Amino acid sequence: MRDAAARKLQAAQLQEDIDHCRPTRQFTEAHNTLTVDEAYEMQRTLGLLRVGRGERQVGYKVGCTSSSVRQAFGLTESVAGCLWDTEQHASGASFNAAAFRRLAIEGELAVWLLSTNGPPAEWLIEYEPVIELHHFCFDGTPSERASELIARNCIHAGVVHSSGRRRCRLADVPLDEPISVSLDNHKVDQPVLRDLELNGLLGPLATVSWLANHLTKRDVGALRAGDLILAATPGSLIPVKAGSTVHVQFKELCVDCRVYQAQSHL
Repeated sequence: MRDAAARKLQAAQLQEDIDHCRPTRQFTEAHNTLTVDEAYEMQRTLGLLRVGRGERQVGYKVGCTSSSVRQAFGLTESVAGCLWDTEQHASGASFNAAAFRRLAIEGELAVWLLSTNGPPAEWLIEYEPVIELHHFCFDGTPSERASELIARNCIHAGVVHSSGRRRCRLADVPLDEPISVSLDNHKVDQPVLRDLELNGLLGPLATVSWLANHLTKRDVGALRAGDLILAATPGSLIPVKAGSTVHVQFKELCVDCRVYQAQSHL
């Protein structure tokens, strides 16, 4: 069943499982392998459900920018997901590890669009380092991995924001400064944005340009001033355990969060 009514029913079930942080029946039981197009339709239907319950979309994320990662997932291009107002957090936030299905993080650069006049290279933006949160697990078979990734909103679980931003043209974001990621005061990753390449472009300019084309191709709107974009990273997805602190720094800007394990009340 893949008509609109069936898709809405499946989406409601999928969103309920995501909300309750449990295995998703769509992929553990049904094994109705979705095409990439159907997975994006499922993602869009989940978005409509979230809007219907009062949430507001604030932007987009881009993922799978590495050719090796795309090959592992069986994808021919990068992927995009949605960002929601209920999943935005300030630096210094604390998270219960039990609220995630195997929490993992990426340190990356977020871009706030201030203007979208002219070609993307000329857009005025503000950038900041962020910590992207993920539910780092999959429920379906390896052959379903790509469609599950997209349908589950790219396993995105939230964003922790820096307390500061810097303004420039999109083409002028520094590409050779490392995004330094530390766990418990030990550096675990230091990617540089010059290593992020799509269609001959580098860094956030590459991912934002790809995203603009992706939204047009799928007829789901256009980027506009005020949008928040997680511009991906050439770095690693890093599992984080309870009791850990995470620190991400880009130039003089930084962001932190802490992960704890709630005590049982039994």
